[in-house]
Amino acid sequence: MSQHDNATHEELFRRLQETEARLSLAVQSSGAGTWRWDVVSNLVIWDGRPHPVFGDRKECFEGTLRDFESALHPEDREWVLACVENALAGGNEVDFEYRVIWPDGSLHFVSDRGKVLRNDIGLPICMTGVCWDITKHKHIAEALSKSEARYRSLYTKTPIMLHSIDRQGRLISVSDCWLEKLGYRREEVIGKKSIDFLTEASRQFAIEESLPQFFQNGFCNEVPFQFVKKNGEVLDIELSATVERNEHGEIICSLGVLVDVTKRKQAEAAIQRHQSQLEQQIAQRTGALQKAKEQAEMAANAKSEFLANMSHEIRTPLNVIIGLTQSLLNRSPNLGLPEEVQEYLSHIKTNGQNLSELINNVLDLSKIEAGRMDLTLSPFNLQKLVEDLVVTYSLYAEQRGVRFTYEVLPQVPRDIVSDRGKLRQVFANLIGNAIKFTPPNKSVSFQVGLLEDNLLRFTVQDEGIGIPIEKQQRIFDAFEQVDRTLTRHFEGTGLGLAITKKLTDLMGGTISIQSRVDEGSSFSITLPFTETHSIVEESSKPSSQTFHFSSDNLVVVVEDNQINQITIKSLFRDAGIPIQLASTGEEGLQKILSFQAQGILPDLVLMDLHMPQMSGFEATQAIRALPELRHIPIVALSADAFTEQQARAYEVGMNGYLTKPIDFQELLGVLKHYLRWVIE
Repeated sequence: MSQHDNATHEELFRRLQETEARLSLAVQSSGAGTWRWDVVSNLVIWDGRPHPVFGDRKECFEGTLRDFESALHPEDREWVLACVENALAGGNEVDFEYRVIWPDGSLHFVSDRGKVLRNDIGLPICMTGVCWDITKHKHIAEALSKSEARYRSLYTKTPIMLHSIDRQGRLISVSDCWLEKLGYRREEVIGKKSIDFLTEASRQFAIEESLPQFFQNGFCNEVPFQFVKKNGEVLDIELSATVERNEHGEIICSLGVLVDVTKRKQAEAAIQRHQSQLEQQIAQRTGALQKAKEQAEMAANAKSEFLANMSHEIRTPLNVIIGLTQSLLNRSPNLGLPEEVQEYLSHIKTNGQNLSELINNVLDLSKIEAGRMDLTLSPFNLQKLVEDLVVTYSLYAEQRGVRFTYEVLPQVPRDIVSDRGKLRQVFANLIGNAIKFTPPNKSVSFQVGLLEDNLLRFTVQDEGIGIPIEKQQRIFDAFEQVDRTLTRHFEGTGLGLAITKKLTDLMGGTISIQSRVDEGSSFSITLPFTETHSIVEESSKPSSQTFHFSSDNLVVVVEDNQINQITIKSLFRDAGIPIQLASTGEEGLQKILSFQAQGILPDLVLMDLHMPQMSGFEATQAIRALPELRHIPIVALSADAFTEQQARAYEVGMNGYLTKPIDFQELLGVLKHYLRWVIE
């Protein structure tokens, strides 16, 4: 061999060593170990790596195949050696996994690959290979396998309806509960489309709406479907699902949770049917109640209409009786009537007024019970109202021989906002009762005081017969009287206190009583109020001055009832006032227009309301339609005492309202307000 050949051989050997070094480094870096088994000498040569793979056996490893065999798990030894023999016999390669037992007794898994090298005549010379410790991978794979098994078991055994579908909508797995609910076996459903188990309507909904939206959004929540069981029954299902995607974001399958809401739907349907039945019953009962309400309203209206008509029919003759009686009493000094006749006339007037009061009470009670009485709030002079009452009831008390006193405490405001008419009626009822039930030479007092929080207190105290304690609450009931015996000494209907209580309640106040039999009674009323400072009125205290009306006053009275005309003419004659009479609304209008043509306007028009052809309302509207006549004072004169009629009178433009039978003093007050008069 030449020197050049030696150099070449050395270079190849060096390169081979470098290659083996790089290969050894690569194998070690991969965690693998290489081995070589010389078949002829039965020697096994390992690099440094296989020792850790087999449990670091350097001390006990002698380099023979027997050392390898001793490391194998007893159960694997036979088949591993058989694989080796098979490779030597002609298989040439081995690729297997086996278990080894380390010196510390622990079990490990090894993956091994080897190849047989042969000589020119095909006999095995050696076998070389690579091995890895795959124990960790085995443990991970085993844990993963167990986890998958648990998941599969949980998926299939869970008491919830679950199913998974692929991108084409085919079922790839279902839970046992799904199968149980729908009555199928697993092999009957896997591979079929989920929509095949829906009703026609749900299938159409899924194809056209639900599935496209689901695959677009990647999820759905509580979508309602109807599934058909194997036996043909229908289940109401709510489906919630989400998709699973691969690493490229492509949908590969989905997991759906199905909730059987059939019973809930049935319950809802039952509730709906029950609700519908209830609504029908409510509608029927509402209809019945509405009908009953309408009938009650018709009855109430009929009652009100009856009372209004009766009131009108009774008041008309009462107006004549009381009016002409008053006229006779006014003229008695000039006529020289005996005192006995004057006394008779006084009794006629008093009893006529009592009958009128009874009618008023019945009407008021009827309106209160029907809920048709409302408050009319307005500013007025409280002290003047009290003084007016004192003037009226001082005469009544004097006639009965009863001392009557009153007191308005200094802190009481003069002007307030309240319902003047109802407040006057309350005072009149209490003061009138107190005087009526108090014997002669005894006292009645009326006091007005102020409490805190804008509350007024009105107290009427008497020294009358008193009220037993067991009857003190019942006296506020309608038609209830203290003395109900046949020999009772005090007249009355038992409506006054009932109306007083209801009016007090309506105004937001309270009424209380303290009483002892044979010692007297004290009624106290508290009422809320609002103070005002916008009222300026004259005092109504009794005056000794007399007056007479001017002779140039022009008064037109429109009244269709002839006997009422006689009564009114008589009363006006007593007041010294000539009047112009008209029997119809049309005649009254023409009379006023005739005066206007002469350049004269009436100072006052008294207008009856209920007249044929043209009513008092229509006549007033016709007058107010003419600008020149808009300011003529028009006062209603009617036997209709209902509030609705009074409100309507004011709506059409009337300035006041006098109720028949005419109270002469009230008439004088109206005349004095609108006409010219002088003090004598």
